[in-house]
Amino acid sequence: YRPFGWHLPGILALSALDPLAAYYSGTNRIRANIIGGLIGLVVIITGDLVLIPVYGISGAAFVSSAGYIAYYVYLLWLFKKEHHSAISNFLTIRRSDFRWAKNFLLNRANL
Repeated sequence: YRPFGWHLPGILALSALDPLAAYYSGTNRIRANIIGGLIGLVVIITGDLVLIPVYGISGAAFVSSAGYIAYYVYLLWLFKKEHHSAISNFLTIRRSDFRWAKNFLLNRANL
């Protein structure tokens, strides 16, 4: 139970990371994903070396979450820097988002 609990924040970070990673891949800026992945990898390898001998699988799950979160935070920071917008604009759902989704689906249905 405990390792899964420690892993949940990382799973959520990976879920939130997907649109950002797709954005950078789709705009042919794969370098951002590579750097973010390397940041996550360094966090995970370093943390595993330190925490696994002491905390075992729970330490590994915690460090994995930290690595995924580090990758997400890097891409979110990069996106904020490039687009000069508040992070809250990216993380909150607004009524206009629902309108956009509705119009998108309706337009697709009328192909």
